[in-house]
Amino acid sequence: MRTSPRHHLRSVVITRMPRRQPHVLVVEDDRMLAEMYRLSLLLDGFIVEVAPDGEAGIQRVTRGRHPDAIVLDLNRSRFERRLSRRDGLDLLSMLRASPSTQSIPVVVLASDPQDFEVVLRRGATACLARWRSTPADLIGQLDALLHRRSRHR
Repeated sequence: MRTSPRHHLRSVVITRMPRRQPHVLVVEDDRMLAEMYRLSLLLDGFIVEVAPDGEAGIQRVTRGRHPDAIVLDLNRSRFERRLSRRDGLDLLSMLRASPSTQSIPVVVLASDPQDFEVVLRRGATACLARWRSTPADLIGQLDALLHRRSRHR
């Protein structure tokens, strides 16, 4: 009877360099939506910070490390557009005016189709229709923008 030679199995450990997790700032005043976006982005490997309004967003961007991307809600009613408080458009204008933040991709979630042209003209990188975009759509947009951005460095 012939015996087969013994095979020694060795464990092979393949290690992969951990890729840096992108840091995203979500500026959203609706707490439920902010939490939905935050959790979706976290589950997809992003580091997420949430600001409840444009003013808080400006403070977060001007202190410390800049985010890799910003998600900016623009759910403004016609009444809110007449108020003097700082909103998402102010944040967008501030980002584009400063050389240190000009290249940060900004994805705007807009409720009013009339806002699309305004935000793109002011420097938004992309604009998604809030009423028909899912967290998966947002993640896809961010992945594409951050991949494109890293290729051009």
